[in-house]
Amino acid sequence: MNPHRGFVCLNELDFGAQVRPAMGNIFKQKIPNPATFRTMVLESKRFNALEALERGIVDALGSLEETVKFIEEMGLGDKAKSSSYGINKDSLYRESLLLLEDEGLNAEREKERVRMLKGRFEEEHLRVAEWERERGKAKL
Repeated sequence: MNPHRGFVCLNELDFGAQVRPAMGNIFKQKIPNPATFRTMVLESKRFNALEALERGIVDALGSLEETVKFIEEMGLGDKAKSSSYGINKDSLYRESLLLLEDEGLNAEREKERVRMLKGRFEEEHLRVAEWERERGKAKL
């Protein structure tokens, strides 16, 4: 990651988007600390480069040159040429791949689940408002 500019975040909350199950699962696998993932999703926290490195979100900091050097030092270019590389990645991320496939097949069911959750949220807001009105009437 560029150490001088930019940030890493999941800002879906800021613009009212849902973190879809497949996407959430990919990030759970890639972000080593569940508390960091929770903070990203529920607080839309932005992590600068140093914070991202400290939290294990990124592997290293540097420019394009340093990135290429990192890839060479790790031997990642050669490893990716192996016939088993793609198979191993498929195994590693199989759950996410299945969720992606399922998401396409069950998009309508997921929309209904979101509608139900939104309805429940609105109902809870009404109950809190009623409780606050009643509490204001109580004499202590």
